[in-house]
Amino acid sequence: MSADFSAGMTLRVRGERFLVLEASPLPRTERGPQARLLLRGLEGPLRNQLLSVIHPIERVAPEEVHALSVERAGRLARFRLLHEAFALQLAPPPDTLVGASRSRVEFERYQQVPSLRALSLPRPRLLIADDVGLGKTIEAGLILRDLNARRRATRVLIVSPPSIMDQWQTEMGQKFGFQFKVFDGEGLHSARLKREGNPWKNNPRVIASRDFIKRREGAFIELAAAHWDVVVIDEAHHVAARQHEEEKLQHELAVWLSEATDALLLLTATPHDG
Repeated sequence: MSADFSAGMTLRVRGERFLVLEASPLPRTERGPQARLLLRGLEGPLRNQLLSVIHPIERVAPEEVHALSVERAGRLARFRLLHEAFALQLAPPPDTLVGASRSRVEFERYQQVPSLRALSLPRPRLLIADDVGLGKTIEAGLILRDLNARRRATRVLIVSPPSIMDQWQTEMGQKFGFQFKVFDGEGLHSARLKREGNPWKNNPRVIASRDFIKRREGAFIELAAAHWDVVVIDEAHHVAARQHEEEKLQHELAVWLSEATDALLLLTATPHDG
């Protein structure tokens, strides 16, 4: 009888729902096979409480689980499971690129190579070091488009020099359809005036400069509470490890960002020893 029970099952015991944590067989008796079940309450006064019962001395009824269906209402958790399964069916396979077809840009075939590489990695870490004029911004946008099609680029942070933040915002919007907020002193102040909590957590796509976010006593305090799907660091040669104090801060920021994101893209056209 113990084979009929396994960890992860849900049962009805004493009128409440329980999760099976362990199922151990006991010596067979004249009444038939027995099993000791270690359960954890899922609802009612015994929620999260542990309970040990012996079946069949204690009456145990496996919970009836209806097949997932969109035709009738059910538990929210199971609806979310159905929704995620449906979304996975819609996601393109990892060897199929969709970024170019969903972008307003003429591209070269070599610019899709980083996208294929990013899709082949569970946590992409790429250094895009093309020469000036070969389209690193386009390559980054194509990567974001393909990751976004697979729901892997919902929250994106672009770290760039302050002089080209507006350029990044324009190109991401016009060429790839991504709307980014620019967080400098004025932009962050405007976001805070809305009083919607931490602006870094409540805005899914943000562009900021290294100098603005690197200091621990400044914007970094709020930034440190946010997690990102993708972080793009432009002019990445500036975050290589150096001895100067200012450069140390930028390197420490880059190390922290690499740990606070699922995907990291480093863009540079400048040779360096980092």
